[in-house]
Amino acid sequence: MLRRCYTPPRNDICYRKGFTLAEVLLVITIIGVVASLTLPNLISSVQKQQYVAGVKKAQSTLSQAYTLFIADDTTMDEIFAGDSQYVTALNRFITKLNVIKNCGNGSSGQHCFPDYYELLNGNPYVLFEAATAILADGSSIVMIDNAGGCDNHVSVTSSNPLYNTCGSIYIDINGYKSPNQLGRDLFFFRITRTGVIPYGAYDGTACVITGSGTGCASKILLDGDMKY
Repeated sequence: MLRRCYTPPRNDICYRKGFTLAEVLLVITIIGVVASLTLPNLISSVQKQQYVAGVKKAQSTLSQAYTLFIADDTTMDEIFAGDSQYVTALNRFITKLNVIKNCGNGSSGQHCFPDYYELLNGNPYVLFEAATAILADGSSIVMIDNAGGCDNHVSVTSSNPLYNTCGSIYIDINGYKSPNQLGRDLFFFRITRTGVIPYGAYDGTACVITGSGTGCASKILLDGDMKY
């Protein structure tokens, strides 16, 4: 606020000049409009960064477990028997993970996942909870033991890393927290004889906003960002 005083003969009169109420309200309105336009984008950007970090951590966690098995001379054929005994495969694999809750197949009333999921395009998705557990970082995993074990050929080409796919692990990187959506916080990884491979890599599965979201783990790891 400015203070203006006049010289004689009006030196006894001073006027205070500042913002009027209308001007203050106008500024507040403008700030509100700008905030309403920028905050959603900012929040979305922060959430995407969290999801990207979660996917990277999931890949690292699963790959580290694989490496520890190999160091112990334990092959993936020993983990994944190929008899669809999901709980057995889970119990073997989580010996190299930091697990705080083993829900098994949920028959005891324990559940490690929320009841409702969506595909990336918004359609409902029923998660196959064959054998589940919660990790110490709050993420939840589903273990899938492929029929045929590591002789399950996702690719018919023997040079493709997916030629010997033993099983899959679905991981919700933030557990029960929303959005509970494939391609946002739920991602799929394959366990092969040679390592951990995200869905979308070597299988031609695209990651687009109008799709299921199955192949998005690979896209995120490739881009280092969630560009969809």
